[in-house]
Amino acid sequence: MLKKFIKYFILVFLLLFVLVISIFTFDSSLRRTLLTYTFVTHDYYQLKRLTYDLQVRNFDSISKKLNNYMYVSKKFSKEKSFMLPGIYEAFDLVMTHANDQQEFNYLENSLIKFVDMAPELYKPKVWLAKALSDNDYMKSIKLLDQAITLSPTQEDAYRELIKIAQKNDNFFIAKKYCEIYPKSQIGGNQKLNFYGSFGSYNLKKFAIKFDNNNDDNLLYYHEGIKIDNFYKYEFVPQRPLNAKGLNLYFSFLPGINIQIKNITFYSKNINKTIDANKMLFSSKYSYFEKKNEFLSILSLNEKEDVVKLIFNQDMIKSNINLFNSIDKIEILMNFNKMNLTNKNFCD
Repeated sequence: MLKKFIKYFILVFLLLFVLVISIFTFDSSLRRTLLTYTFVTHDYYQLKRLTYDLQVRNFDSISKKLNNYMYVSKKFSKEKSFMLPGIYEAFDLVMTHANDQQEFNYLENSLIKFVDMAPELYKPKVWLAKALSDNDYMKSIKLLDQAITLSPTQEDAYRELIKIAQKNDNFFIAKKYCEIYPKSQIGGNQKLNFYGSFGSYNLKKFAIKFDNNNDDNLLYYHEGIKIDNFYKYEFVPQRPLNAKGLNLYFSFLPGINIQIKNITFYSKNINKTIDANKMLFSSKYSYFEKKNEFLSILSLNEKEDVVKLIFNQDMIKSNINLFNSIDKIEILMNFNKMNLTNKNFCD
């Protein structure tokens, strides 16, 4: 009886095994889903393993665990694997909490391996440059140059270069990059699972949406932002609108100063220019400076922001024909990148 039961059990097990293998062989969607959940679970486990070491500041142990994480990843693929985003997230967590040079030095070996694994990534080069800055600052500068080539507009590499210049009394380096940074616009930063209106944080475009009674919920984009120069940005709705205000959408990198001088409204044969300081503004994340000649908005965070403009009732009543049928607006504004250090340092 027992032998018969064992025989049936083995037969059923083999049939189930063959069935499962067949399903995974022919159902690519199911196979992909299972792999995704497996990697997500593994990534979560790796992050949890690092958390305790971060709390007790054991960066020697952290480095070993990061090396092991990359070793497991290479078992799946010699080049890259599905684990790369998880590895990046683990390094990002660690580097965010590392404070002094000794902690960076503990991570040097694992950072070298990560840069070799993903040479096209911006942040790992900056992280490795930090670790090398105390014993091979020329190699650090080379890595930071490579990072700037990948994304000239991001600030992290410039900040490290300024620190290196300050520490080594090499102000030629400071002057060189102080001149490059304010003019750079190419590149940006796309975070994991970024689903915003612009695809990434950048300094190339922004958008507006009319707050209106005509059910026009479209975002009107303007690409080709000009730096350090007041310029008229024109927006034309699909049809004339009865507008109560405007929403301006920005997805900038940190440290951008937006200056709005005035807005010109057009309606048929009527047009009127109104100073920005005479309007009512608020924002989701940005800050406002007191300036008499223009409205100054400081975008300090890497977040998708909305600056809301409301036309006050007195303005609407005194220009009722204009605001009832707006067919174009022009915003006179300037964008500039705030300085990473003071003027004396750069000069």
